[in-house]
Amino acid sequence: MGGGPDFDPARPFFVCFQPFAAPSELIPCHNGYAGKREPTDRCDLSDQVIVQYVGFEDKNNAREYAFTVREISCEPLDYTLTIFNEAFVAHRARYQDAPDICSLRLRRELASFANHPPTNHFSITDAEMLEYHDARKQKPLRSFQPRRDD
Repeated sequence: MGGGPDFDPARPFFVCFQPFAAPSELIPCHNGYAGKREPTDRCDLSDQVIVQYVGFEDKNNAREYAFTVREISCEPLDYTLTIFNEAFVAHRARYQDAPDICSLRLRRELASFANHPPTNHFSITDAEMLEYHDARKQKPLRSFQPRRDD
């Protein structure tokens, strides 16, 4: 098997990194730093969270969207966000936009409560759907304007 001068069959082709690590003296914990060193020369890892969309479930009058939030120093937490079916029927939300709408709300809650909101279930409001829709409106096309030489 070839591979060039740097090829080593004992070395894996892909290198996987572990996204989560046990607290050490350089990794901040929720209750302060485990060690004595201050985080002056590195980024604060406690602010890094991974929000993962898991899926949705149809309920009687709503859809519940499930998310898992993973943080370096904590166990994964599960959150559900609800959008009532009436919002889809009235075209205030599109099915394909719903996970994104829910993700934005969850990220806002996480940011407001230092990654630990007081509840794990949220309902999406009409105002949030309108805000999402307005932020993604297409900009009007500009018509062709010939160049003027003055």
